[in-house]
Amino acid sequence: MSAATELIEEGVVAVVGPICSSSVVAAQPEYERAGVTHISPSSTAVVVVEPARGTPFKTTLRIPANDALQGRAQARFAYEVLGARTAYIVHDTDVYGTGLADVFEREFKALGGKIVGRQGYEKRTTDFSAVVTAIQEANPDLVYHSGFYAEATPFIQQLRRVNKDVLFLSGDGVRDDEFLRGAGADAEGAYVSQPSPPAPGPAYEEFARRYQEEYGEDPADSPFTAEAYDAATVIIEALKKVARKEGENLVIDLGELNEAIRATEIEGASGAVKFGENGDNVAKEDIKISFYVVRNGRFEPVES
Repeated sequence: MSAATELIEEGVVAVVGPICSSSVVAAQPEYERAGVTHISPSSTAVVVVEPARGTPFKTTLRIPANDALQGRAQARFAYEVLGARTAYIVHDTDVYGTGLADVFEREFKALGGKIVGRQGYEKRTTDFSAVVTAIQEANPDLVYHSGFYAEATPFIQQLRRVNKDVLFLSGDGVRDDEFLRGAGADAEGAYVSQPSPPAPGPAYEEFARRYQEEYGEDPADSPFTAEAYDAATVIIEALKKVARKEGENLVIDLGELNEAIRATEIEGASGAVKFGENGDNVAKEDIKISFYVVRNGRFEPVES
């Protein structure tokens, strides 16, 4: 929130960011009061567009897919593909982990599955012994995890010490080579999901070429690089429509800019961008969720 306050005081008219969902949630009220539109290139949590107050923030927009899409697909995968009928949920208590867990629980139950336990943990937790004991007592078909690889690594290591066979499913926060290196053999057989990027098209190829020329790096080496580029592009295109000169001054009405940003549609480097009423990129609603299983220290695609 302090960063948002500082930017507002500096007189910015629009922002690319924040990056993580927790930061977006903290900054939303400040940007809304100031009328400053912000487009997150990487925030995916459900609560970003479904805030506790009910009404979505008008100034909040994002480029990537809503986690609700991933949570629903995970529940179907667990029930229909893996054949799980009971699940124990373990999740990071931030908005990303909690949001995914909520969607998975709701959808898994709707399919006929049963949640036999649920526990949250704080970031940087390393001792999961109590959670593992509870899982053993509940004896689920599947352990569903929503969070990041830093905590998933010690968790799955401790889980596998007492139960090498229970199914393990997590999301894109764990699909990282650091999880493979850290968990080693204990990662074998773990399933993870990730929203699939669109097939590269002319917009991405041009972006990648220019990025390589400017920075000497492949933009695919870092996550959400193309999404950040698209967020900036949308803002620039909207500014072209509403900014006007008055003498030596450039005048930008924040309300007009918000409307112009919301109305802007592009075929961007990360795919199509089109904003819905709640700030989601509705062009991502049909995105495919891909699943992987760890085999021989690698993430291998699962045909489902």
